[in-house]
Amino acid sequence: MKSEDALGEMLDWMGAIGKSPKTQYNTEREVLMFLREKKLLKKNVDKIDEFIINDYINDPPVNMGAEPPKLTPKGKVSKRKDRRKIKDPQDAAISVATRRYKLSAIKNFLNYCSAKGLITGNPAALVKVNIRKVPHRLRETRKKEAFTPEEIRYSDYTIREYIRNFIMSKLEANTIDTISGTSNLTIGSTNSSTVTFENAANVTGHMYPAFHYHEASTQSISTATWTKITAFTTQNYDTNSVVSSSTFTVPSGLGGKYFLYMCVGLDAGAGIPARLLAGIHKSDGTELLNSEQGNGSPYNTANACGTFNLSVADEIVFSVYQNSGGSRDTLNSTQQGYFGGFRIGA
Repeated sequence: MKSEDALGEMLDWMGAIGKSPKTQYNTEREVLMFLREKKLLKKNVDKIDEFIINDYINDPPVNMGAEPPKLTPKGKVSKRKDRRKIKDPQDAAISVATRRYKLSAIKNFLNYCSAKGLITGNPAALVKVNIRKVPHRLRETRKKEAFTPEEIRYSDYTIREYIRNFIMSKLEANTIDTISGTSNLTIGSTNSSTVTFENAANVTGHMYPAFHYHEASTQSISTATWTKITAFTTQNYDTNSVVSSSTFTVPSGLGGKYFLYMCVGLDAGAGIPARLLAGIHKSDGTELLNSEQGNGSPYNTANACGTFNLSVADEIVFSVYQNSGGSRDTLNSTQQGYFGGFRIGA
């Protein structure tokens, strides 16, 4: 079968299988240019070999960019000629991408012919674009900017605006932490005056560590001397395990301001003390706070509470002083024998 007839049949087949008019036109254009240049329109398809194709692709003719003749509705070549005149030989240089595109169109044509049994195999499959024969200026793909500087600036602005508006409306996260290498996390700056936790929020870790212990058994308190409370060992809670042997120790990384409290009551032993004091002291003997209950009844109770600026590893003990003239036992009561505290801030 002649090449021009085979091309006409292939174009009919491309239309039948739904190829777009643009695809049909481009295929027709490239194959016609090849057949016309190599004078193969009237020759059988089996006259086309890899040498002819290689010569056309890698040694393109000066008029390779000319408009090819059109097929008539009957598949015949129109006699109209419309060749582009090339004034400068450099204009005839064909880029690598264009050569590959032309070779692909020829391969598709010969694949069709092979499938129809008009030829055995596809000689175009042996041909490759010879980069060395392409002018250097046409070898590299021209670099194309994905975005112009104006588009980048606009995108940066819109992304920042989107993030700002999103955060201003609602921020959802499981964990908010400092970046690597830093230790301070600040919520709010010059614009925030109040941080609100909704009523339904179960806020954990707030005002921790926190602890509270109450009396487990009575303890004998000597007269006229400070005695450390050691009988308040029943734990209600101790979030960070900060109490050991009735001594509170400020844990690592949690120095700051603490609210501490205690209450101690004495039974109706012999003699009513003239003085009864509850004291919050450091283990080194430093007295942070003493609160005195005057002589009132045989069952005296003293309370002490206050805020203290404590450092990491400070040890706090809870003590009592009475001067009844003899030893007095503490009241075995959860309401009149306890101590505790919690951190309120840095």
